[in-house]
Amino acid sequence: MGKVTYVKMTAKDKEALLAAVRQPIYRTWQAIGGDAEAACREMGERLRQVDAVEFCVDADRVAMFGHNDRAQAKAANEVLSAAFQKHGYDHVFRFLCKSISLV
Repeated sequence: MGKVTYVKMTAKDKEALLAAVRQPIYRTWQAIGGDAEAACREMGERLRQVDAVEFCVDADRVAMFGHNDRAQAKAANEVLSAAFQKHGYDHVFRFLCKSISLV
């Protein structure tokens, strides 16, 4: 299997991604944030920004909680998934952690 090459995110890519997923990620955090914070407290850990973003984007949670309209939530999740595939999970994840403040 060959090396996977990702496309670098341009400013336009970043702007489009944020326009599509910022509010759905905020809505997802509103729905699950309390449980995530409680789980961290129970484990004696402090919830960090990277943890909060990961809780939101992991396991298609944006598709479940990102919008009152399930179709719009799924669409936002699809944009997110496409960005991960095109630009690489690590790069997109770091960008989201810097761009969307949850904690």
